[in-house]
Amino acid sequence: MTHRFLKRTVFPNFLELEREEAVKDMERCVQSLDREIEHLNAFCYDWSAWDDMYKYVETPYREFEEANFTLETFKNYNLSLVMIIKPNGDLVWGKGYDPSTQENEFIEMEEITEHHALRSNPKLTKFTALDESFSGIYRTKKGPMLIAARPIITSNYEGPIKGSLIFGRLLTDGLKAAIAEQTRVDVNIWPVESPEISRPELEIVKRIGPDGRHHVYEALPDLLRVYSIYQDVNQNPILLLRANIPRDISKRGAAAMQFALVSVVGIGILLLLVILLTIRIVITGPLFRLTRQITAIGKSGNLEHFQEEPRKDEIGILSAAFANMVKQLTEARRNLLEQTYYSGMADMAAGILHNIRNTLSPMLVDIELLLQAVRQAPLEKIQAARQELALEATPPERRRDLKRYLELAEGKIQAL
Repeated sequence: MTHRFLKRTVFPNFLELEREEAVKDMERCVQSLDREIEHLNAFCYDWSAWDDMYKYVETPYREFEEANFTLETFKNYNLSLVMIIKPNGDLVWGKGYDPSTQENEFIEMEEITEHHALRSNPKLTKFTALDESFSGIYRTKKGPMLIAARPIITSNYEGPIKGSLIFGRLLTDGLKAAIAEQTRVDVNIWPVESPEISRPELEIVKRIGPDGRHHVYEALPDLLRVYSIYQDVNQNPILLLRANIPRDISKRGAAAMQFALVSVVGIGILLLLVILLTIRIVITGPLFRLTRQITAIGKSGNLEHFQEEPRKDEIGILSAAFANMVKQLTEARRNLLEQTYYSGMADMAAGILHNIRNTLSPMLVDIELLLQAVRQAPLEKIQAARQELALEATPPERRRDLKRYLELAEGKIQAL
């Protein structure tokens, strides 16, 4: 899910940045081609604003040609065409050179282009201002040529204008390689009519049209191709530029997304471990200790060793409530033990009394019988007999009977 979110939200930004950078690379290639034209134009300006050139146009002389218009000049300055034209269109001097042939000789201008077309082009020959210039790319028989034209004036940049100087430089493979090296872009440059251009790329040329200059095409998963059309001096398509851009940004974006995904997963796991550790320390640990104490109390029945958790959260409240319950249970147990003790003592005393009563019951019966016998004894008669026996006047026989009666009564009482 995280990967899908990153792919939909973050990765398109990398793709857009990659396309923008690819277009910038193509723009650098186009700008490099523009700079080559500007350099040729500046070089043409150095020669056109020169007193010797100014005099030569007025009166051509061989020494000037031999000193300046040499084959070494063409080679050293990468020139393929030099033309000097008067304001009326007359050609003062003109030669061409094809650097691709590696031959040490000039070629006629007709082998490069129809010089009459150049001479009749007012943009190249009809200058009205001293600082006026004209430059661009011109279609020739040898292929596209960078061209620059300047009015011929004095070294002090004064007129009147004596004619125009035209420099041309063929767009050779060496120049294309120089552009690629300057921009550090793998760029291909073809004339729009080149057979090297494939049919799909020709369709791209049509698709770009006159209004757009760049077209980005995802040729391969690891390669972007940016196409651009360069126009000639007549504003017609003349060059097709193709920049082959490695998709390093999207690769780095994918790697960054992968790293972000791994980081998110790693951080998630780390946070999960921290949360689990926190839960263990803050929640499950105290609950485990509380459960262990409760279980130990349940097994042993010992309520005196419960340790309350010194906390102020819900677990602390639960621990305090359980400690209070243990305290109440301890007090209830103590009261119950006391009540049981006293109840046992009462039962014991009742048992002892019951045993004593069982032991004394026969004695009580005997005593009761004795008391009944005592109550039934003729005590008054015995007392009267004793009194009568104490009298001296009592006859002997009577005395004998009284003694016998007293002996029998006392014996009976003793028997009781």
